[in-house]
Amino acid sequence: MKSKFRILLALTLTLAMAFGNVLTVAAEDEKVYETVLVHNGDMVVGPDIDPDSDGSYTLDGSIVDENAGYEAPVLGVISSSKPSVITVTGNVEAAPETPVPVTAVGVTAQGSGATAKATVEGEVVASSEKAPGLAAQVGCYGEGSTAELTIGEGAEGQVIVMSLGGGSSTLTIEDGGVTAEDPWAIQGPGTGAAVVVMNQEGTANVDITDGVTASGTGIASCTYTGGQSGPHVGDSLDGDDSDDPSAKTTIAVTGNITVTGVSENAHFPGDFGTVGVDLKVGGEGAETEFTMEEGELTVTGEEDGYAYGLDIENEKATLTATLTDVDITATGENSIGINIVARSEYRYTAEDENISWDEPYQYTCDDEEFDLVYYDSVDVGDKSYSVYGKTVDGETQYFVAEYKDGKYYYYPVADMKPEVEQESTTAVTVEGDVTADNFGVAVSATPGAKTDVVIDGTVQGKEGSLVLVNNTELGNGVTLTVWEVKPNEQGALVSSIAYGPELRPWDPENPGGPEIGWASGDDEEEKPELVQNKAAEAQLQYIIRVKDDSKDYIATNGTQEYSANGKTYNVAHEGETVTLKLNIPEGYEVAEAYSDQAQSMKLEKNAKGEYFLTVPRGGGVELSVILKQIPKPEPEPEPAADTVTITYVLGNETKYDHIRVPSAVGESITLNNAPEREGYTFLYWQGTDVDPQSPYYKQPDPENDFQFRPGAIYTAKKDYNFVAVWKKN
Repeated sequence: MKSKFRILLALTLTLAMAFGNVLTVAAEDEKVYETVLVHNGDMVVGPDIDPDSDGSYTLDGSIVDENAGYEAPVLGVISSSKPSVITVTGNVEAAPETPVPVTAVGVTAQGSGATAKATVEGEVVASSEKAPGLAAQVGCYGEGSTAELTIGEGAEGQVIVMSLGGGSSTLTIEDGGVTAEDPWAIQGPGTGAAVVVMNQEGTANVDITDGVTASGTGIASCTYTGGQSGPHVGDSLDGDDSDDPSAKTTIAVTGNITVTGVSENAHFPGDFGTVGVDLKVGGEGAETEFTMEEGELTVTGEEDGYAYGLDIENEKATLTATLTDVDITATGENSIGINIVARSEYRYTAEDENISWDEPYQYTCDDEEFDLVYYDSVDVGDKSYSVYGKTVDGETQYFVAEYKDGKYYYYPVADMKPEVEQESTTAVTVEGDVTADNFGVAVSATPGAKTDVVIDGTVQGKEGSLVLVNNTELGNGVTLTVWEVKPNEQGALVSSIAYGPELRPWDPENPGGPEIGWASGDDEEEKPELVQNKAAEAQLQYIIRVKDDSKDYIATNGTQEYSANGKTYNVAHEGETVTLKLNIPEGYEVAEAYSDQAQSMKLEKNAKGEYFLTVPRGGGVELSVILKQIPKPEPEPEPAADTVTITYVLGNETKYDHIRVPSAVGESITLNNAPEREGYTFLYWQGTDVDPQSPYYKQPDPENDFQFRPGAIYTAKKDYNFVAVWKKN
């Protein structure tokens, strides 16, 4: 292992000699300690308190050191043999009175099986106007070693997590984030970020619940195995030469990541730029998993610098990045929303008889019409040649180059394909929009570098929304899936560039890195031209969304299911026809069907009566229906029940006085009470079905009449008359 990392991990072993006074008492009876050190299970510096039953310590109060320095953290927890565990119920603060870097918390486990754990229930603070601060450093080295730090309420100052040689380091911030306005590359080039993760053949875990705010770089992670170069550190670490090396880094962030300004040590000495999240992984068995939820990834660069939202470099390893409900925005002179560089280990092979030696292209060194792109090198027999290529409509013609007589000769090669010896796998999923002043998404992938990018949102870059860099082609393991992509000023959705904005490949022979800016120079006139890639545009997969409130009603025909990063999408290509399969609840019908998010583009029906659409250029399809209730028909009137009329005829000398009462057939009727008539006495009701005014009416005959008494019950069967029969007084 290189000496730099020896220093990083062994540094805190000397801390016991550097600690000062122990205990003061603050106002309101809060205990405040100046410095505390727990070493191999013993509190060697700090208050005289007994450990808990499990051997851990609980410190009731805060730890504050007004004269802290970098080499002596305010709280140190070290284990090289016995476990060291402590809980602090208050805050830990390193408040420097001198302009030197300071360290608040250091947790170190060094040695096989060593365990060091600390919990700070309050905040961890290590910053001031005078100097940058290291809020926390969590590091382990050795098979089975464990270093853990849990912070309750956030960290102010830089945090560093290191894991080497089979150990496991974990940083958890339960209810807060990380703020580092001026992170300093304390550990060397590449560590100038608010959150730094360095993992060689170990396990590193970071969980932050309330975002990251920084200047220069937000999160910088480097994970690798074996002797893979460490692009953040500037050294190649001599790793374990095991047959099955592994390194796993997991980073989870909830909330916003906001980065402004620049850092001169973000990647290399003098590296001038702004990066939101920088993920680098390399080597067989190396893996990084990054997740971000419910926030904004916002990067604002400055003049002459670059600004990358999500910056990924994968060298023969595995990387997964999932951003859910997250929008990415990168602004600045050279800005990219998502920048991906994915490399495999491969080589080109060619046979002499497949090279057209008699049909070369000839170019002079300064020929402006040169249109071939450098790929790699190839051995043909006992000679080595450079490989160039020219891609037209998705097909690449390869050439081998030879220099003679002051000219370059490029000979066409048939049946030359790269042979992949070790793949890399990169999967990026963003559920949100990606916006940048220059490139929305830039992808550079070598043969065998499997790269899967899904943007379930809108991608927009003013110069190029989707850019394929350095001969990258869709297909053969490289896939772009988007919901919507906006064209650039020239109308292109996908562009190719021979060598776009400098992607900063790590070169151990040049630790200062390549010149920042455009590979051909910084002048606008010298920037390489973006060329529309129509073949790639035809291969774009567009996500066919269904609006949330219509998902129960709509399925699609004409789409394909595409699974990426644990989620399945319905996708289609430009120009393909998609029809809707509707499952409308009973009693409803479709009032309108739409194909866009704003519900302004109505769908038409085909000859079969199905709603359909043709996938438009640029995508942006979101299907929805508006339902309306089918009017219920007016109920048929119930057939009227058979009715009859019961008529009471009161009678007098000059006319009949009628009272008519409608009644239903079969209804039981209680006859009216006896009426009154001056000078007469009521005798009975005469029942008759003949109208008393009819000539057929028979006058009352007490001997033969159907006589009914008042209050009697009569069952209505037909129209019937009850005639009052009177006796004159």
